[in-house]
Amino acid sequence: MGAVTAKTSVTRPNNTTAYSAGAVVGGAFVLPGMGNGSGIRLMLTSAQFEWDISALPTGAGNFTLYLYNKTPPSGYADGAAWDLPAGDRPFFLGSIALGIPADLGSTLYIEQNVINKQIYLNAADIYAYCVTGSGYTPAASTVQTFTLHGIILD
Repeated sequence: MGAVTAKTSVTRPNNTTAYSAGAVVGGAFVLPGMGNGSGIRLMLTSAQFEWDISALPTGAGNFTLYLYNKTPPSGYADGAAWDLPAGDRPFFLGSIALGIPADLGSTLYIEQNVINKQIYLNAADIYAYCVTGSGYTPAASTVQTFTLHGIILD
């Protein structure tokens, strides 16, 4: 057993195109190095979401991470409506409800602890979509950083 952490930053497109509720923000991304590539059980213990903007856009609300064992075949781009199609199901690991980002001045931030979500990871990386729970108009080209922490169970 041992502790693992994966962190990645995603820069959304340089536009102010409004998102609808249930839209993918920024497309699929990878959280590298959570597994050893040979198949492990992993308990996700906490998640952080940092958004490098100084104010929550009007209408922005809850965010959810949808997790996968490999790059989702659906290949949703920024702004696409998220769905779990048949082609994605074999790789789907579940979701983590992140919540609404808190305004910390120059940064928006969410932290979820004691998640204790067990997954089976058959690769070194976790892939994800971030999906908005409400419609909002984003600021152009913002950076979002996602961090997952876990414990290898076997």
